[in-house]
Amino acid sequence: MHPNKPFLEPQIQALRAEEPSADAVARAVRMMQIASPVRKSRTRIWLRAAAIAMPAAILGLAFLFKPQTASAAALVQIADAMRARTTRHAMTFKPDGSGSFNLTYETWIENGKFLSAMPDGYGGLRLKGYDGHRMFMVSSAGEGFIDDTEPSGMPIEDLGSYLAYPKALILDHRSGLREGGQIVDRYSVAISGTRFDLFVDPSTRLPLRREVLDLQGRRLIERNIYDYPTDIPDARFLPPAGTLCDYPALRVELAKRLAQPGQKQVVGGVAISLKAVIVGRYSVLALWTGGARGNYLKEGSMWVEGLRHGGGAPPDPFRVPSLDQLTPSRSPVFANGQLILGDELGAGEPITLHPPFKISVAVWAEDPSQPLISTDGRKLGNRSKTVGRATFVVDDPLYAESPYRLLWKPSGEDQVAIATGG
Repeated sequence: MHPNKPFLEPQIQALRAEEPSADAVARAVRMMQIASPVRKSRTRIWLRAAAIAMPAAILGLAFLFKPQTASAAALVQIADAMRARTTRHAMTFKPDGSGSFNLTYETWIENGKFLSAMPDGYGGLRLKGYDGHRMFMVSSAGEGFIDDTEPSGMPIEDLGSYLAYPKALILDHRSGLREGGQIVDRYSVAISGTRFDLFVDPSTRLPLRREVLDLQGRRLIERNIYDYPTDIPDARFLPPAGTLCDYPALRVELAKRLAQPGQKQVVGGVAISLKAVIVGRYSVLALWTGGARGNYLKEGSMWVEGLRHGGGAPPDPFRVPSLDQLTPSRSPVFANGQLILGDELGAGEPITLHPPFKISVAVWAEDPSQPLISTDGRKLGNRSKTVGRATFVVDDPLYAESPYRLLWKPSGEDQVAIATGG
């Protein structure tokens, strides 16, 4: 006999009534929380549903006493079958204010390649794709980029995550249902107040549809439709025709410029060489060698002709975290053994700069009178001070969607500096 059975018997009998009351169900759950603290988290989920949907609550209580291991094993088989099927097409539909369901997300996947499309709210689509070698992102206006890095996170439905979630409950499993002229099996899983109904082809064990509902099954939140073509044309995964920012080609050109002497000036006894200026959609980045890393106080800010600096024509620039304020996820950039320094200005609207234009950067030198001391007393170098400004004429800038993406390749959790030959 269960050690707590005498304690729970009145509550169990109340639940066996033909129409148990909400008070009886809530009281039974509270008693189970006292009798079985280990199961408290599961019971809390069940309790939230109890007062609204009595049948679902009773089913949740049954799960606590008798886990549906057969259904869990079947879901593992379905997850394995879905992972093994490397060619897939999926559509996501969500209701609008009128209750009509609209297509909000669509994906095509084949052997590591993928394409996703979603409405941008203006009648167009935002696209993200990967052809196995290059990835791209394009807005409905045709703006975007191509890069030779793998994208972060493929849009793959992983049913295994349902089972791994510690508070997941298998609510129901029904076989032999007829849905749209086809026989399917249905599995219902609850996770923290949300119910997932999965409709599966019994012969292939592949999901055909998934519905996301509230726990009582009264409100449909999202519907996913899956199909599994034998082949998807390679052209589906290629970037659309148009002018996109080609980061691989631009990185080759930038590496060449960083290896060249560049424009040289000597200010306050400090020689610096401007290597490149990158004009992005919302920022301008200048790169040089020589001098010290700046403290980047107000007097050390970069100035760019054509941007508003407290007045004049828009856009008005604001300070961006500077190139050489390195973080653990950002590798330093070197050219011919010299550290590349730089500064960047950003703007709140797209930047349009037509060469030639002038830029002015602060020149910094180490100040031996201001040593940098660590908390444990070690000398880390010296603070910097400005010794003047250097002004350059830029007649051949590089244009890139994002200057920082041009300089560092995203790679997992790190950002890898471009190869500069030194």
